[in-house]
Amino acid sequence: MDHGSNKAAYIPTILSDFGRLPEVYRLRTLAWERSPDGDIINTKLYPDGWKDSLDETAFHWIVSNEQGKIISSSRLNLLEDINEVFPLREYTTDTIEISRPFAYISRLVTHPDYRGLGLSHSMDAIRIEYALKESLGSMVVLAGDLGKSRFEKRGFIERLSFLNKAYKINPRSAHSHLMILNLAKPDSQRTSIC
Repeated sequence: MDHGSNKAAYIPTILSDFGRLPEVYRLRTLAWERSPDGDIINTKLYPDGWKDSLDETAFHWIVSNEQGKIISSSRLNLLEDINEVFPLREYTTDTIEISRPFAYISRLVTHPDYRGLGLSHSMDAIRIEYALKESLGSMVVLAGDLGKSRFEKRGFIERLSFLNKAYKINPRSAHSHLMILNLAKPDSQRTSIC
């Protein structure tokens, strides 16, 4: 489908109607199901959509099409400890410096029919803008090999590369990267996350 002529209309907005979260969960499942990783996230395994405990405390952004259907979504959580989302000590004994609280971004998906319109770029930009507005010092993401270069272009620095034990059933997704974007001013206070 050609949605390029409507590209300017696809602007991320913060989700205020939490009754629409099931639509977000179903979109995640659909997007992953139509990817090389469809064997680990699909409607057979997640008939009600893909959700987790971070969804309850997250800020969610969506992009809707002309009919009001959600075609892209992403989330951001404000966290104090990386271990809330990632068992860091299982992978390294190194100390990783980061300011707290920090923004953790995840679950960016776009409907397969709307890929290639720059929606990932828009979602990243709006979440970075939000973190800056909230005066957060850092943003953290766990990226796979495919997403790593996208985040590097945004200024994220890889702090840890590892074989993700959670994806041992799917070697294509097994390599992950803990990446951090420093949003703080140079004289800001830094604290370690582990």
